[in-house]
Amino acid sequence: MQALPALWWTSPLTADTSTERMSAWQTSSTTSQGRRRFSEEFKRDAVELVRTSGKPVAQIAEGVGIYDSTLGNWVLYRGNPA
Repeated sequence: MQALPALWWTSPLTADTSTERMSAWQTSSTTSQGRRRFSEEFKRDAVELVRTSGKPVAQIAEGVGIYDSTLGNWVLYRGNPA
């Protein structure tokens, strides 16, 4: 997983962009099958970033260390913003 430059990623939900906060935001666990599981907070924040940043899903996915198809599925699953 690639580290993000400190100024590249800014969460629309928090003002804290410290390395510690980004590490906490990017938590995942691995199942016995080797698949990563992400917290609902991580998913919600990533989807919100897609909706508010104006950047492509692929660019955001690369920045947070997940596949673009995974992030795209989360965006589709959560529907269009009201």
